[in-house]
Amino acid sequence: MISNNPRIQKWEKPPCDFVKINVDAAIIDNMTGLGVIARDSDGLVLGGIADYRENQMEGECAKVEALRDRIIWGRDNNVARAIFETD
Repeated sequence: MISNNPRIQKWEKPPCDFVKINVDAAIIDNMTGLGVIARDSDGLVLGGIADYRENQMEGECAKVEALRDRIIWGRDNNVARAIFETD
């Protein structure tokens, strides 16, 4: 049954001097897709990545792998304060 009151989700900016990094993953057949985007407190996109793995991963494991990649990206790009978000 579909709800008559769908939940509306809206991206919210991070506090000043923070970077918000959103992470998601999707599994289709035997492939896993990973998506990540990083934005500053003005909503400006600082970087992102879309990737795939030819093996099927559990949904949460795929998100953890994408999160790990973004933590490394943040370190390499001198991000001092970050908020990581996933659904």
